[in-house]
Amino acid sequence: MSIRFSVISNSATYDLTPSVSNVDEGSQVTVALSTTGVQNGQALPYTIYGTGITSADYVGLSSLDGEFVVQGGAANVQLTISEDHITEGVEQFTLALSNGAAINVDINDTSIQEGYALSHNVSNLNEGQSVIFTLDTVGVPNGTSVPYTISGSGISASDFTSNSLTGNFVVNNNVATVTLTLSNDVALEGSESFVLALNNGLATATAVTVYDTSVPTVTLTPSVNNVDEGNQVTITLNVTNGTVPNGTVLPYTISGTGITAADFTGLASLTGSFTVNGGTASVVLTTSADSATEGSETFSLALDNGMASTGVIINDTSTAAPVDPYAGQVVFNVNAYGGTAVDTAPVSPLHTVTAYGTGNIVTDAPAGSAYPYSMYGQGTQQSPTRYFEVSFNSGDTTMGTGDFTMEAWIKVIAWPTSTSQIFGFFTSTSTYQYLSFSNTGSLSAATSNPGNTVETIPLNTWTHVTLMRKSGYGYLYINGHMTRDTIGLMSTNFGAYSKFYIGRQGTSTSGHSNNVYFHNVRVTKAARYKTSFTAPTEAFSATDPYWNNVVLLAHFDGTNGSTSFTDEKGMTLTPVGTAALSSTQSKFGGTSLYLAGSANRIDVSGHGTGFVFGTGDFTIECWVYRTATATYQGILLTGTYATNQIGVRLIGGKVQVYISGSTVLDGEIDLGLNTWRHIAVTRHNGTMTIFVDGQMDTAIYSAHNITSVSGTPTIGADRTYYLSGYIDELRVTKGVARYTSNFTPEVNY
Repeated sequence: MSIRFSVISNSATYDLTPSVSNVDEGSQVTVALSTTGVQNGQALPYTIYGTGITSADYVGLSSLDGEFVVQGGAANVQLTISEDHITEGVEQFTLALSNGAAINVDINDTSIQEGYALSHNVSNLNEGQSVIFTLDTVGVPNGTSVPYTISGSGISASDFTSNSLTGNFVVNNNVATVTLTLSNDVALEGSESFVLALNNGLATATAVTVYDTSVPTVTLTPSVNNVDEGNQVTITLNVTNGTVPNGTVLPYTISGTGITAADFTGLASLTGSFTVNGGTASVVLTTSADSATEGSETFSLALDNGMASTGVIINDTSTAAPVDPYAGQVVFNVNAYGGTAVDTAPVSPLHTVTAYGTGNIVTDAPAGSAYPYSMYGQGTQQSPTRYFEVSFNSGDTTMGTGDFTMEAWIKVIAWPTSTSQIFGFFTSTSTYQYLSFSNTGSLSAATSNPGNTVETIPLNTWTHVTLMRKSGYGYLYINGHMTRDTIGLMSTNFGAYSKFYIGRQGTSTSGHSNNVYFHNVRVTKAARYKTSFTAPTEAFSATDPYWNNVVLLAHFDGTNGSTSFTDEKGMTLTPVGTAALSSTQSKFGGTSLYLAGSANRIDVSGHGTGFVFGTGDFTIECWVYRTATATYQGILLTGTYATNQIGVRLIGGKVQVYISGSTVLDGEIDLGLNTWRHIAVTRHNGTMTIFVDGQMDTAIYSAHNITSVSGTPTIGADRTYYLSGYIDELRVTKGVARYTSNFTPEVNY
């Protein structure tokens, strides 16, 4: 709407006329002034005003005041309305002369509000790929630069090839685009997200996810490629050709045929994780030492992300729970179980065990025992206060003259003042057989004493002790070592018995144990520890692991009838009489040494100190084929008789060992006639043993010092006693007992 005001002042008139009554933003309006009585060049001031009207509503105006300059009675003013983006509605302005003439013009609000919208062509992408961001605008002039900033957790400029987190859109026709390319690094970071936002705060794009396609080189290396059950293997993770941030957790899974969590100690499942620090990490796996025989198994440990894996072979070292071959011959096996002592034997009916005294069960046992308790025997020599009695059942049979084994684990807390009993059989009136120890720790047995042990029992240490009878001979063992000083003939016929005491000597008023712990007291009607070995099945050779200890090895190989003999270790073998090689009989190699009895032998020279065994270990062995009987038949004599030498001979067809002319050990096995028999004499830690065909014959403790170098050693003769028969594969080993009669005591019977 336009209002025209005309003013007549004296002789002058003023008339204002707008070219339009309303005008759009961005358009022009001309206001014409017509006058009369006004001189040319006269300036007539005006003012523009209106509600909300400012100079910014006009293009080029710094204020709302101006003037007309009259020429020829007229003048005009041209006003350009600003085309802003502010929605204001219709506004009216008034242009008025100072003399009161005025016009009104409406300004139509044609403003368009500026608008910004951001979008992208992908919502997720891999490292090395690009994303395009599009900015759509409304009312933004061409060429306008619109700044933006990129942000996100862990996002840095290096994540983009532009190496920058800022930039600008340049608008053209209300559209602008920016292309961002992700860096294809080798840093293992995991997936990350970022957002792009306009700095003016008018638009933010939705987040874009960047998948971590980095491929650093990751290796898994086991400390061993094969691991025995019960041992550990360490798997080490190393990162090369890239980085993995400290603290990164890399899960793994273990798999393999037959592999379960039970194959590893402490694992509840077959999953776990590495935590990387400094480009490395490790896990330690302990394989279970089970008793299941499974054969070797292979497990694989692989990272769940597929970046690396490795495999390890588990060697099956399982040993099935041992089956006692004498289970049916066990009389009883007394153990402390909880607060009492009971018979835990594998046979029935079980025996009643009565405990005397209080506090007789203690929490102490040999390492690895299935029973953590033991029985406590205590008291003075004359008055036992703690001991145990095993009552026999009506169906029990006597020991008679048969084999038996009495054994136990004991722990001596203090030495007795004199010999004290460990355990034994008794009747109501007499003692039949028991095992004792002295106040110095040596073992002894009664009745029919097999001798005292030279090895002693230590104080405050769990020790296994054994009294065994085999074929009428008694044997004493400490921790599996057979140790005593005389042959133990135990031929007594042990009749009926009614009691077995632990820590007490029957009804006697002396000889009672004091301060001794007992564990696994077992009696078996069999000689359990009869060590044997497989007799050689081929000729002896230089591949022998004890080759450097061999001092004599005669194969007796060659031509039938030859009298030339060779010792592989260099001694000289000289035949006497008709001693010669024979192909009639041979164990190995086609021939053997044939000796026709009287005056036939082999003399040995060049032996030096080869047969000087001192008090150490040795082994003398050969194959013998007897063709005739005789009271004495020599096998090997290492020097002059009765001068600290050792001799091995047959007496009545049984092996006998003598030193310095005195018998030390008699065998019990008859070699018979016309058959090859392997014989061996060994000494191991002082225990001398005779073996026949790999079976332990007899044994005894012998500390004899064999030092003789005098005289001439002989093969097949003992002074004037000669062998009738054949000898093959004669070997003497110094410093090594190839075959021993010791054993490893079990903790759990």
